[in-house]
Order: sequence, then C-alpha cells, then structure tokens
Amino acid sequence: MKDSSIKIMAEGAVMLALSAALSLLSFKPMPQGGSVDITMVPILIFAIRHGALHGVLVGTLYGFIDALITGGIGYGWQSLILDYFVACGAIGLAGLSTKPLVSVSIGAFAKFFVHLISGVVLYAAYMPDEFMGLSMSNVWFYSALYNGSYMLIDYILALVVIFALTKTTTLVSRKNL
Repeated sequence: MKDSSIKIMAEGAVMLALSAALSLLSFKPMPQGGSVDITMVPILIFAIRHGALHGVLVGTLYGFIDALITGGIGYGWQSLILDYFVACGAIGLAGLSTKPLVSVSIGAFAKFFVHLISGVVLYAAYMPDEFMGLSMSNVWFYSALYNGSYMLIDYILALVVIFALTKTTTLVSRKNL
C-alpha cells in the first residue's frame, strides 16, 4: 500500500469519528427522523480534499455508523439503506467540485434528493393531512417540505462552517495534498 493511501484512510477514519461525535450534538426536531447538525462538514471536507469516490465511500461508512449510533430510525430495511447509507454516501458527491462552496451545495442537495425520494417512495403512507399548518395532498410536496425543513438548516450551517474554514485555513483544499 502506498504512503498516500494510508494517509487518505487515516484522514477518512478521523473524519468518520468527527462526524460520529458531532452526531451526538444534533437537535432532532422531526418526528420521523431528520436532525439539525453539522455532521456533514467533516465528510464534505474529506470529499473536497480527496474527490467524489473517496467521499462517497466515507459518507456511506458514516451512514452505517450513524444508523448504529442513533438506532437507525426507519421503516424497514429499505428506509435504512436510503436514509442512512445512500443519503450519507451522497454527501461525498461534494468531491465532484474543488470549489468549497459549490461542493457544499452539491453534497447537501444530493443528500436532500435521496431523502426526498425516500419520503415519496417509503414514507407516503405516513403523510399527515396537515403539516406545518398546510394541507397535505401531494406526497412530493410533503416530502420536500418535511426534508427541506431540516436539510436547509443543515445546508446553511455547513456553508457557514466551510466558508469560515476557507477564510482561516487551507484545510478545505486539494492544493495541500
């Protein structure tokens, strides 16, 4: 194994541990899952530094760890796969761009999209008649509103943290590898 491979694996392990630790500090306002936190940030940083392939791998591993830590809120194995493994893996797509703020947008939108699909396909049966004071009759609208309500906050938090890091350090860059 090359020296650089070992460094990438070690950095990935550190980012996994950091995301897992940050997940313990999350605020869980949603009744069927979803939390407000900055657990995406370490995965985003790793993906920006090492690309989408490594980012998706670390994100997927984080999804597995998160399911173990949180007890895996889900309705069936399909929900666990989509809402944990695939959604967290999608964050790693941030590595498709080397521009940090574009990367955050790619990773956060990809995660939101997976949750949106999960909400439509798996959680439609749990759609209430009313949500956030609005009448619910369209499962796509409900899923977008439900998942967007916490993912938008996560996205903004990640943007702020990544922006601050780009202004104060070179940690969020592929240049230093």
